[in-house]
Amino acid sequence: MARKKLKLEVNDTVEISLEKDTSTYGMPLPDELKTAWQLDPEGYDIFRTLTMGK
Repeated sequence: MARKKLKLEVNDTVEISLEKDTSTYGMPLPDELKTAWQLDPEGYDIFRTLTMGK
Protein backbone atom coordinates (compact mmCIF):
# COMPACT_ATOMS: atom_id res chain seq x y z
CA MET A 1 0.00 0.00 0.00
CA ALA A 2 2.75 2.49 0.90
CA ARG A 3 4.48 1.78 -2.38
CA LYS A 4 1.36 2.76 -4.32
CA LYS A 5 0.76 5.81 -2.15
CA LEU A 6 4.33 7.01 -2.75
CA LYS A 7 4.15 5.99 -6.42
CA LEU A 8 7.23 3.79 -6.14
CA GLU A 9 8.14 1.10 -8.58
CA VAL A 10 10.11 -2.09 -7.98
CA ASN A 11 13.87 -1.29 -7.76
CA ASP A 12 13.27 2.41 -7.02
CA THR A 13 15.75 3.82 -4.53
CA VAL A 14 14.49 5.63 -1.45
CA GLU A 15 16.35 7.40 1.32
CA ILE A 16 15.11 7.23 4.89
CA SER A 17 16.31 8.60 8.18
CA LEU A 18 15.54 7.40 11.69
CA GLU A 19 15.49 9.48 14.82
CA LYS A 20 15.23 8.41 18.41
CA ASP A 21 11.79 9.11 19.85
CA THR A 22 12.32 11.21 22.95
CA SER A 23 8.65 11.91 23.63
CA THR A 24 7.18 10.81 26.93
CA TYR A 25 4.58 8.44 25.49
CA GLY A 26 5.97 7.60 22.04
CA MET A 27 3.25 9.51 20.22
CA PRO A 28 1.61 12.93 20.31
CA LEU A 29 -0.62 13.47 23.32
CA PRO A 30 -4.09 14.80 22.40
CA ASP A 31 -5.04 18.12 24.00
CA GLU A 32 -8.29 16.51 25.17
CA LEU A 33 -6.34 13.97 27.21
CA LYS A 34 -4.18 16.68 28.78
CA THR A 35 -7.34 18.54 29.75
CA ALA A 36 -8.92 15.38 31.16
CA TRP A 37 -5.85 14.76 33.32
CA GLN A 38 -5.98 18.33 34.61
CA LEU A 39 -9.63 17.81 35.58
CA ASP A 40 -9.03 14.35 37.03
CA PRO A 41 -5.61 14.08 38.71
CA GLU A 42 -6.58 10.69 40.19
CA GLY A 43 -7.18 9.35 36.67
CA TYR A 44 -3.74 10.62 35.66
CA ASP A 45 -2.17 8.85 38.65
CA ILE A 46 -3.87 5.59 37.61
CA PHE A 47 -2.70 6.05 34.02
CA ARG A 48 0.89 6.48 35.21
CA THR A 49 0.75 3.12 37.04
CA LEU A 50 -0.03 1.24 33.79
CA THR A 51 2.82 -0.66 32.16
CA MET A 52 4.13 0.44 28.75
CA GLY A 53 1.80 -0.54 25.92
CA LYS A 54 -1.35 -0.72 28.04
